[in-house]
Amino acid sequence: MRVYIPTYKRLNRQPTLQALSAAGVPTVLVVRPEEAQGASDLAKKHFDCVVWVLPQGTTNIGQTRQWIIENSASARLIMMDDDLQFAVRGKREGLLLSPAEPSDVYNMVDWMWETLRDETLVGISAREGNNRKEDSREECTRMMRAWGLRTDVFESIGARFDNLPCIEDFDVILTFLTNGYKNIVNNEYTTNQAGSNIDGGCSTYRTLEVQADAARALAAKYPGIVKAVEKATKGSWGGGVRTDVTIFWKKAYQQGVNRVSK
Repeated sequence: MRVYIPTYKRLNRQPTLQALSAAGVPTVLVVRPEEAQGASDLAKKHFDCVVWVLPQGTTNIGQTRQWIIENSASARLIMMDDDLQFAVRGKREGLLLSPAEPSDVYNMVDWMWETLRDETLVGISAREGNNRKEDSREECTRMMRAWGLRTDVFESIGARFDNLPCIEDFDVILTFLTNGYKNIVNNEYTTNQAGSNIDGGCSTYRTLEVQADAARALAAKYPGIVKAVEKATKGSWGGGVRTDVTIFWKKAYQQGVNRVSK
């Protein structure tokens, strides 16, 4: 069991790596060539992690995730964003969350790893909206930030992370669903991050125009399942209006089940 953490221009702040290391979860920090030395120094001085260096010419997170899958040599794979904070239910009344302790973080990752013995795509709930989710698990729904997948199924259905420069994760989820494979999201744990499009990571290339082009491409690829929509933003993306997507996840899965059953 280990977790791959792609990172770019954020070596000075690694909350995901810090939380996983404190929990005793083996980690692989995946960096671009220009940050290889800095990542190696970080691993030697502060974290017991492995460092993988991407090939020259890697320009976005989708290419990075695709490369990790192609080089992992494992049927089960877990990836997480580099800027995550974790919380857990069960320590307070009802659906209230508490900061995750190292043992909680370990149990969360272990759940992902063990669930992938029988399932093909798993994730952890976003903190946003988690207080409205009474069930401990959800199927055929949005997931982000923390991923677990079966690489053999990923390859067999032709899924790829590098088809789009952004919202590529939605493309992958939809590829699973429209091929009749559901995803499972655990609501007992949550992920949170400082904000969308903060310095480093995807913000180095994900402009409003890039986002809009990807949204329209995803809608064209999955007609009747994905709609490109205009959304107003507040703090993230510097405010204003961005082009985003509305996705009918369960409809995508039902379409997949109908197709494979014929």
